[in-house]
Amino acid sequence: MSKHRYHRGLGFDVWPRSSAWFWRLVDPGRNGGTIGAAGYEAEAVQEACATIEGLISGVKGSAGLAGSLLLLAPSLIHEQ
Repeated sequence: MSKHRYHRGLGFDVWPRSSAWFWRLVDPGRNGGTIGAAGYEAEAVQEACATIEGLISGVKGSAGLAGSLLLLAPSLIHEQ
């Protein structure tokens, strides 16, 4: 089950799968997003928040989330 959270007005999801925690941040304005993996829930939340901070601070002249997009096997990101 995923947990929806917010940081600086942007929403992201965090969920466990096997022995890892995953996070997903969608950037609909740019038709993209970022998915990451971490060992612990707190680490996943921290990574998602850092990505949001980077997105906000790099808005001018930035590729946004597209530059940090990670592709994971679909079996890892399906919630059950």
